[in-house]
Amino acid sequence: MKKIMPLAVLIGSTFGLSSSVYAAAAQNNGVPVWNGKNPAPITLCVNTTDVYPPSSFVHLNNYYSNPQYSGPLKFNPNDAASMAIVEPDSLGLKSAFGSSKLFTTGLLKLSNTGNDNLIMPMPLIPAPTGVLPGKYQLFIHAASMKGRALSGPTITYNVISQCNK
Repeated sequence: MKKIMPLAVLIGSTFGLSSSVYAAAAQNNGVPVWNGKNPAPITLCVNTTDVYPPSSFVHLNNYYSNPQYSGPLKFNPNDAASMAIVEPDSLGLKSAFGSSKLFTTGLLKLSNTGNDNLIMPMPLIPAPTGVLPGKYQLFIHAASMKGRALSGPTITYNVISQCNK
């Protein structure tokens, strides 16, 4: 009996198509596709009395193409497959964003029904305690009714403690 190969694999291997063709095929199946962009790194200054700069806002939907009829994008801070973070003292280990100091102290929050806006509400006085200076990397993978994106943006927060007013 002959083995039948999926058409996309057959065409891809025959014509040497790139991974962007496979991403397009995934998009046609309704899975969100990352557009390849990352927000610029954001510097947060946290000392004992203030948090600077005032208000940052990242609209997560801006980093995905979401196929029609696949439902709204969703982001879950308590699921590391959806929103994972590497904190400065974690030795490179990823954990769910919802358990991070940036989230539990209220320094960063999610808003809207799909948790698709990442905001830093201001002012926070006194400033949150326990937020260590260093680089925090937040990895985002959106999901729709059809499945989860294969990749997504990385948002870098550089937390410093010497604030210049």
